[in-house]
Amino acid sequence: MTGEVTPRVELSQGPTHQVLRGWRLLGASLLVLACAGIGRNLGMMGLVALVPREVPLEADGLALSAGILVASTLASLAMWLVLRSRNAPQYLAIERPTLAQVGLALAGSAVLVVLFDAARFLTTGSIVPAAWPTLAASAPVLVLVVAFAIAAPCFEEAFFRGFLHTSLRETRLGVPGTIALTSILFTLAHGPEDALSLLDPLASAVFLALLREHTRSIVPGIVAHAFGNLQAIVVALVIG
Repeated sequence: MTGEVTPRVELSQGPTHQVLRGWRLLGASLLVLACAGIGRNLGMMGLVALVPREVPLEADGLALSAGILVASTLASLAMWLVLRSRNAPQYLAIERPTLAQVGLALAGSAVLVVLFDAARFLTTGSIVPAAWPTLAASAPVLVLVVAFAIAAPCFEEAFFRGFLHTSLRETRLGVPGTIALTSILFTLAHGPEDALSLLDPLASAVFLALLREHTRSIVPGIVAHAFGNLQAIVVALVIG
């Protein structure tokens, strides 16, 4: 009598079971951030070297756009390299959203835009930072849109709400701690100079993290992030 052989079932290991932890997570994060920093400097300095500029570097839209594009490209490549054996799209929560989720993202982003534009107007008399009109006028609109409303949101959401969120939520931090830590890191990365420039990215980061947790995807966050940045470009162009 021949016994039946039970087929062996291979269980797919999702990111929950193979997240980067400890020193590996720290090292990978520092690598991605280093690539972003190096890429930003290379892009900006390279542009200035090739095209003489009369606009101050901190308000030079073309130089900043070049820096963002190179930084986003290098850092994204580093992130994908780190995740090459871990199903990067799943790890980064790149999932197709529903229309309702996209609508929620746009509605939440619009509310934040109105609130912080109103707060900025009441405190400074303008709804955009002082450097933005010069920034918007010193680069072609298409370049600004590609850099600030496409490249930057895609990389930042993939890193903060994708890579870090997936990694940290499986630690003792849990979901609340992950949202708090990634939001603080996101805010610090945007170099706040005053109370308003501190609260704006912090509130946005908390909203984007909650959105990612609710939808299980970074795509709605990318849409919301892009909308907020695009609004800033449009307003700066109108004011300028």
